[in-house]
Amino acid sequence: MSEEEHLIEEEQAEESIGLSGLALRHPRAATVVFAGIVLMGVLAYLMTPRFESPQVIAPGFTVTTVYPGAEPEKVEELVTKRLEDVFQELDDVEWMEGYTGRSVSYLGCKCFDDTDMRPVLEKVHKKIAEASRLFPPEVRRPEIMEFSTADIPILIYALSGDYTTKQFRAFTERMESRLELVDAVSQIIVEGVEEDEVEVKLDPALLRQYRLDVLHVSKALGARNINVPGGSMKFETGKYLVTATNTFRSLEDMRRTVVGFSGATPIMVKDIATIRVKPKTLNYKVRFNRDRAVTVQVIMKGGADIFRVTAGCDRVIADLKKEFPPDLVIEPVSRQRDSVTKVVNTFESNLFAGSLLVGAIILFHMGLRSSLVVLSAIPLSILLALMVMSFVGMKYHKISIFSLVLVLGMMVDNGIVMTENIF
Repeated sequence: MSEEEHLIEEEQAEESIGLSGLALRHPRAATVVFAGIVLMGVLAYLMTPRFESPQVIAPGFTVTTVYPGAEPEKVEELVTKRLEDVFQELDDVEWMEGYTGRSVSYLGCKCFDDTDMRPVLEKVHKKIAEASRLFPPEVRRPEIMEFSTADIPILIYALSGDYTTKQFRAFTERMESRLELVDAVSQIIVEGVEEDEVEVKLDPALLRQYRLDVLHVSKALGARNINVPGGSMKFETGKYLVTATNTFRSLEDMRRTVVGFSGATPIMVKDIATIRVKPKTLNYKVRFNRDRAVTVQVIMKGGADIFRVTAGCDRVIADLKKEFPPDLVIEPVSRQRDSVTKVVNTFESNLFAGSLLVGAIILFHMGLRSSLVVLSAIPLSILLALMVMSFVGMKYHKISIFSLVLVLGMMVDNGIVMTENIF
């Protein structure tokens, strides 16, 4: 390049305005910024967690309470309304909606959008303890569940083979204990294994003979199997809570429970019923390749990387297959990672194809040097967007990646329009 041409370029750079002029006046600084954006964009792309769907924040909770054998009107009066009264005192609750059915009370509470749920749930536990003192003794302990869109299994494994319920339970318990050790695993759910339950089979003839009924026996067993808070005691060493424990520890305790009297003779459960432990009957069946099966579902903690969690679970399953019998089939039937990988691959292929298309068109019209300058804008813009997403805490999922694909198409169009305007 001659000295005259060099002076002309310097004069054009001084006349340029905006980012383009600044980059022309300081080429070394522009190169450093360009390299920094590329490096940080690549690191952000590799390190940012990936999900199938965005995690929607919906602060709220549900309370489910079981009142065995009670009619809806009784459940509404003795359970649902009392819970609604104590929850009305919570300032963070925006609205609540209750449903009452036979033997069950369901109450859903929606909190304000900016609510921190941790202190709210602590208050909810205290309010439930306050309301529980007014419940009938037959009412079971209310179950609290926080609203969460992250409680969706990212992995579902199926176990199948010619094994008994007891053997399947042993297999799944070992899997559950090992999978829970994987980093960022929140919960393991097992489906298809019948849990044990105690069956009390009453003799109708003996009930009529002793003038008893099913509800009377149920209340007697429920009253015998409870833990009663006894307050607290203060000592010099501290304050201690007192609880009166009165629960069944064996089937013999249930058999010896007194349900009435015949004169001066006590009537026990064993006099009018037979008691045994049996598998709980499920209202569904799990099949895998037409064979009986059970499923183990893995739920991931919010904010974790689905690829790392899946890889960790797969390593655990590979080790367990070596320990389990060879005819026990363990296969994944659902993987969120596969759908996320498909979306990411679509984005990468569109980025490559778009860059190649724009590069070919611009190269034909402008030559190699000019086309490289224009072509670099596409990957640089994507890497800059990925860097900003990482800084603001945005994650990669179907919606965010689809947005990048959409913007990629716009940048391809802009590159072609730019070429047409120049020439």
